[in-house]
Amino acid sequence: MAKPKETSKNLLPIVLSVLLFLLIVTTYQVFMADKYYPLSFVGNINVSFLTQGEAARIVQANFQKRARQKLTFYSPQEIFTIDIATSSANLDYSKLSEAFNNSHGRPFQDQVKLELQTIFSPAQITPKITLNLDKQLDAIALAVDKEPQDAKLFFDETPNAEG
Repeated sequence: MAKPKETSKNLLPIVLSVLLFLLIVTTYQVFMADKYYPLSFVGNINVSFLTQGEAARIVQANFQKRARQKLTFYSPQEIFTIDIATSSANLDYSKLSEAFNNSHGRPFQDQVKLELQTIFSPAQITPKITLNLDKQLDAIALAVDKEPQDAKLFFDETPNAEG
């Protein structure tokens, strides 16, 4: 039979380990309370460890940068360019808030389970983007949509100077 003093010596490292683990988990909970979890992406933008406001600003800056770019389409007859900046492009941020709210504010056990999952599997957030390209596409359609023509084959029966 083990002596009480030996049992407490053997139990002390286990109790200290459990306390250390709980301290680490609690510290992580406090640190991540207002931040996106690791491996959180909006498109190709990593928003891990960012607050909702920081993530929205970065996504907005990237969206505005891309909105200034032009898309070029090639056809056999012509080259067409679509200017996204004039297309009334809008980004719906509700998916960012929704993803954040779905991952935070759960019961403690569910929260810890989700946090452990996010360490190993990325979370992809896909906001809704709306573009109004009607005018530009109508202009391209007018240039491209032509009535089909029947093929014609002509024979020239005039004698050749060579032959």
